[in-house]
Amino acid sequence: MALTRGLVNLKSRDDLKPPWIIYRDERQGRERDAIMSGEAREAKLGRWPIIFGVLGLVPFWAPLSFSLMDRANAVGAATIQAVYAGVILSFLGGARFGRAFDQPGRGGVVALSMIPSIMSLFILILPTGDAASKLIFLAAGLTLALAWDLRASDLSRGYKGLRIILTTLAVTPMAAEAVTTWPR
Repeated sequence: MALTRGLVNLKSRDDLKPPWIIYRDERQGRERDAIMSGEAREAKLGRWPIIFGVLGLVPFWAPLSFSLMDRANAVGAATIQAVYAGVILSFLGGARFGRAFDQPGRGGVVALSMIPSIMSLFILILPTGDAASKLIFLAAGLTLALAWDLRASDLSRGYKGLRIILTTLAVTPMAAEAVTTWPR
């Protein structure tokens, strides 16, 4: 659905609450009011989330390519990849925390959003020197964070679609790196 945005004519300060925006449905040729949830949330993603998402995949793929070129540095490359995966997992928890923080009745989501950060820290400080098992646990964490986002009703279809692609393209090199560095 093609949506174009225009501001509503405001007559008083009271009209500023809530922030109403008119969206015009080009296909049906009619106007309707929408708050920035619901239909307005389903508008296309901008290009910047896609660009930064793709750039964010480089630290997942670069260590794998270095490991395949020079097997002597495979464990170091896997460790770098695991640390970056832990940072991303913490970021995803922080994103959920930020969305739920100011919403009343979302205390449970705020509490649950701490789990990815704690989980990634726990995995990274495991006493084993086994980078492969850390990658597997972190890949599972990224997949669980994706499943949580896919069940959320307050996230747009565009965001969910981007998360599916980015998570798949992040977990794939992690699994490959785990295979290349698995202790023998």
